[in-house]
Amino acid sequence: MGNNKFKLTKLALALGLTATLSGCFGDNDNNDYVKEPEKPSATTPDADTPSALKFYINANVVDIATGDVVDAKVTFIETDIVDISGASITELDAQDGNFAFNVPDTRDEATLLVSAEGYVTKAVTIDTSEKSVALQALIPLASEANAITAQKTDVAADAGKLVNDLFVETTDGSARVDVSKDVELQDAEGNVITGDNVTMKVVTAPLNAEDGKISAAQLIPEGLNTNSTTDVLSAAAVVKISMSSGDTKIKNFSEDITVKATLPKDFVKKDGTKVKAGDTFGVSTYDEETRIWKNESDVSATVGAEGTVNFPATYKINHLSTHLLTETKQACSSAVSVKFTGAAVPESGLFVGIDTQSNFFVRHITPSTQTLIPQSIAAQLGFAADAKGDFYVFDNNDNEWAFKENVNICGEITATLANEAEVVNEEFRLTYSCSNATDTTTQLPLTGALVTYSLAGKVSTSANENADGAYLMNNLVKADTATYTVNVTPTGGNIAPQTFTITPDGTAEPQNIVRDNCTLRDVTGTGTGTTGGS
Repeated sequence: MGNNKFKLTKLALALGLTATLSGCFGDNDNNDYVKEPEKPSATTPDADTPSALKFYINANVVDIATGDVVDAKVTFIETDIVDISGASITELDAQDGNFAFNVPDTRDEATLLVSAEGYVTKAVTIDTSEKSVALQALIPLASEANAITAQKTDVAADAGKLVNDLFVETTDGSARVDVSKDVELQDAEGNVITGDNVTMKVVTAPLNAEDGKISAAQLIPEGLNTNSTTDVLSAAAVVKISMSSGDTKIKNFSEDITVKATLPKDFVKKDGTKVKAGDTFGVSTYDEETRIWKNESDVSATVGAEGTVNFPATYKINHLSTHLLTETKQACSSAVSVKFTGAAVPESGLFVGIDTQSNFFVRHITPSTQTLIPQSIAAQLGFAADAKGDFYVFDNNDNEWAFKENVNICGEITATLANEAEVVNEEFRLTYSCSNATDTTTQLPLTGALVTYSLAGKVSTSANENADGAYLMNNLVKADTATYTVNVTPTGGNIAPQTFTITPDGTAEPQNIVRDNCTLRDVTGTGTGTTGGS
C-alpha cells in the first residue's frame, strides 16, 4: 500500500488528527503509540503572608487640649525596640501622630522621648507588661501656645558671656529668670559657648488652668517619683527654661543664676495651712538630654511677700532644665481602680484621664479593666494619698463618655458611662490576588497586617484580626457622609502599605490588593495519548 505516513484522508482532516503529526515525525515504526506532550504549565499563588499579629503597641501623639493628632518625632531610649516586622529602630517620624512598635517579651516598659514643633518635649514611659492583646497608647503633648511663655532672641554675647545683664519674665509675672553678664555660659559638657547671640525661652503654667489652657502637671516630665515607695514629691510650681546660642544648647553657668516661680495665694501645703512668706520648697530638676530627674538637695525656693494674685518663690541654681518646686507627701496607699455603670466599654477600649495638681495620667482601658493603677505603681507615678483631681473618660473619636471634677484619686472611682454618638462595628476583610500568576482570579486572605482606622485628625485605632484576613473595626461613629481612613501595613509578602476610605454604616467593606510579586507554584495539566495511522 506504500508509505502512508504523509497521506491524510479527508476523514482524518475532519477529525482533527493533524494534531498528532508532531508526534509522528519521531516514530521509528509505523503506527507506534505516541504520548501526547504535557500541556503548558500554569501557575497559581501560594499563601505567603504571616499569621495574625499578637502583641504590639499602637501609639498616637495628640494635642493635650484638642485631642487632635500631631506630627511628631519619637526617639526610643532602650536599644532593643523593633518595628512590627521585627527590624530594630531607634527613632521615627510619626506622621499624623500615629506609630507602632514592639518590645521583647522580657521588657515590661518602653521609654520614649517625643517632640513636635511648637510643643513641649515630653519623656513618656509606656507599660508593656501585659502582652495578651495589642496595646493602645496615647501620648498627649502640651502646646506652648496654651502655656504661659516668654522669650528673648538675639541677645548679644561675647567671649562666652552676655554683653549686658539679661532677664526674661512672663507678662503675668508668674516666672522670671535673671542672668548676670559676669556669668560664663557653658554647654552640657562645660565648654564655653562661642556664639555672639543668645536666645532664652521660659515656659510655665498654673496648677489650675482655665479652659483651653494647660496646667502645670501637663508640663511635668514623667519619672519624678520612679523610685518612690511610701513618700512622693508633689508639685507646687513648674518652670521650663531653655537657652541656646545658634545650634548650641546652653545648659550650665559658671555662677548661679536667679529663678522666680509663683504659687497661688490659696495654695494649701501638706500640713493643711496656706502658703505664706518665708515658707520654703524643695527644687527638683529634669534634664531633657539625659532624661534624669535630680533632687537639688542644696537648693531651696523661698517664698517672698504676698503679691496681688500669688506668692513669688525665688531660688539660685547653676544649670538649666525643667525646674519643679516640690514638697514631700505620703504616697497613695491603695490601688486606683474604676467601677463603671451605664454603657459598656467597647471592644476597642476607652481612654481614662486623671489630672491632678502634680499628675497628668492617661491610660487605655478594655472591657475587662478594673484596676487603673496598682498600689505598687501609684507611688512611682507620684500619686499622693490626698490627691484630688478631674477624672474623665473618652474614646478614640474624642467623644466624652464620663467626667467628674475634684474626685479622690486613691481608691475606687465610680462613673456612669454614656456615649451620645451612634456607633457601629464593621468587618474589614483583606485579600490579595496575583497578576504574576496564570490564575489571576484567586483571592487569598491578607493576614498579619497592622490595620488602623481613624476619623480625620483623630486617633488611629488598631483593628483586631479575628479570622484569616478579617479585621474588626469597633466603635465607629455612624454617618452617611463622614469617612474613616484605614491604613494597612502588611508585615510580610512584600506588599506595600495601603490606604482605603470607608463609610461608617455597619456594612462590611472588603478590599482586595492586586500584587505582581506573589509566591507561585506550578500546576501542570496532562493530555490524552493517541495513535496514528489509517
